[in-house]
Amino acid sequence: MKKEYEALFTPLRIGNVEIRNRFAMGPMAMGQLTEHWAYAQESIDYFKERAKGGTGLIITGANFIENRIEKHRKASFPCPLEDPGEYMTQLKKMSDGIHSYGSKLFVQLTAGLGRSAIPAMILDNTFVAPSETTNRWDPSIKHRALTTEEVYELIKDFATCAMLAKMGGADGIEVHAVHEGYLLDNFTMEMFNQRNDEFGKDMMGRLRFPLAILKAVKKACGEDFPVILRFSLKSFIRSERHGILPGEDYPEMGRDIKEGLQFAKILTEAGYDALNVDAGSYDAWYWAHPPFFHERGLYLPFAQKVKEVVDVPVLTAGRMGYPELAAKAVNENLCDMVVLGRPLLADPDFVNKMRLDKEADIRPCLSCHDGCFGRAHQMRLMSCAVNPRCNRERETAFTKAEEKKSILIIGGGPAGMEAARVSALRGHDVTLVEKEDHLGGMYTWASVPEFKDDGKLLIKWYEHQMKELNVHVSLKDEIKADDLRIKDADVVICATGSHAFLPPIEGLNNAYTAVDVLKGEKHIDKHAVIIGGGLVGCELAIWLAQQGKKTTIVEMADKLMSTGAPADMNIQMIMELLEHYHTDIHLNAKLTKVEEGKIFVNENGETKEIEAPSVIIALGYRSENSLYHNIMTIAKDIYNIGDSSHPKDIMEGIWDAYELCSHL
Repeated sequence: MKKEYEALFTPLRIGNVEIRNRFAMGPMAMGQLTEHWAYAQESIDYFKERAKGGTGLIITGANFIENRIEKHRKASFPCPLEDPGEYMTQLKKMSDGIHSYGSKLFVQLTAGLGRSAIPAMILDNTFVAPSETTNRWDPSIKHRALTTEEVYELIKDFATCAMLAKMGGADGIEVHAVHEGYLLDNFTMEMFNQRNDEFGKDMMGRLRFPLAILKAVKKACGEDFPVILRFSLKSFIRSERHGILPGEDYPEMGRDIKEGLQFAKILTEAGYDALNVDAGSYDAWYWAHPPFFHERGLYLPFAQKVKEVVDVPVLTAGRMGYPELAAKAVNENLCDMVVLGRPLLADPDFVNKMRLDKEADIRPCLSCHDGCFGRAHQMRLMSCAVNPRCNRERETAFTKAEEKKSILIIGGGPAGMEAARVSALRGHDVTLVEKEDHLGGMYTWASVPEFKDDGKLLIKWYEHQMKELNVHVSLKDEIKADDLRIKDADVVICATGSHAFLPPIEGLNNAYTAVDVLKGEKHIDKHAVIIGGGLVGCELAIWLAQQGKKTTIVEMADKLMSTGAPADMNIQMIMELLEHYHTDIHLNAKLTKVEEGKIFVNENGETKEIEAPSVIIALGYRSENSLYHNIMTIAKDIYNIGDSSHPKDIMEGIWDAYELCSHL
């Protein structure tokens, strides 16, 4: 182990519980549930896998403390009170498994969703909040104010559920949360709390709810039972449903740092055993769940400020899945424990790989949200874009192949590399052929912007896996239909990718493609007009704007990113970044002609001329599958995956390859 990593592998005490190292799994609501709202075996497997991977403290995603005041649709949040017996039984299976690997378990209990509730999650119109307000996602939905009696019921429910968690083997609980704009957090914010009872009026009134929860849990479970708090130091709310970007100077409408530090002192002096510090709210959701546009370790400055005023351990997450950054955080006393959320989805063995000096084997998180929150908002099982086994550990396990085969993979993009990796792990003899002089395919160019650096790490990880697994990689090798290797292989997998779509428009020879620009083959001087307001076009506009270029987006649809949109926190940050950089946006606008220095569009039925020194086409991609069709009758066994099958995002490409090759 590197000397600078040693501090990460020293014990830490939270209350009376000693944790073997300085890594915690971040709470993420990814549970699969039984009929009675308890953790299903799939969830038990998922959490155990992260404990097996070396993580010292496992913090579950949120557990609802009740289902009668704010009624919830069953999704991924357990509820202990639905069937206490089954809940404790299943949690005991989980805690026993986690403890067997030397890790500890804290169960996160939530007061409720409040105005941050995704409408589809709430039943019977039971939308509640501290005071009357509107829903974060749908302003037409009204939230009623909880009665004083209902608040006291919730406090009692916290104590009961904490006791059930303790009886199920949990080592502590995390209170969810004075964080992210959920129900409990809204009680603490003057912006959302206009109550006139003991749970409002002034600062101590607004803090009474989390303080009462702490007191009730300690009374029920004992003073030595650890209770920690998920805590956002600053809300970053510019106005309802609008955040404050890094570096922007707008008045804080939620909780500012000065008030946050006061809160931290009051809450810990009252007895909270640790603070899990972050920043943001649902109104600035890209702070609470940071996309790749944010800097790595973005919460460390907030954790450091909190450490200066409290005497309990401070935990923090926020794009911390980088070994050297994690070590720096603890060595420089910026925090006491590093919380890994999405990095543990990408690689459950992150901690052990660090400990064993196998950093090159750590599969990087892309901070893309595609497999986790993107799927959650579609009410689908949460997982990970780069790790198809995440949250499906038992279902997707594979064994060595009964018969060793020679497998020829044509195309070295993510789908091709994943196909090679899985095939090699199963014991096959694998050859990967790539016509360029490097692996990565089109994803190489998608990873050019600085904010997409994690994509570069993923390509580097795959390159390392190819070497470790003895995959024969042949670069600058373009296979034609008459290549003898096609006939000789037992299996041929085409992963030949895609190319930019260029519509038949007059003057298009005067335009560039997004890839031309990302490759550096075409230079943008001062002003770029981007045709296409999908994800590629929007990210390209931001990247060019960060270089000081003026940018314009022309989009046929009535909104940007209308198809293949990323998760909501990414969308919000993209839209606010485009606003910040003063990008001109033309919607319902169809390109009709390109001339030197200008373009013509049909915008809302009118022909308009737009100044355009540089025109960039970002209208999507078309499959490059001619080779596949030419050799279908030649190969013994042939498959077409990734963009070569149909244009898709990186998650679909990787998952395609995994699903196919885990059964070949």
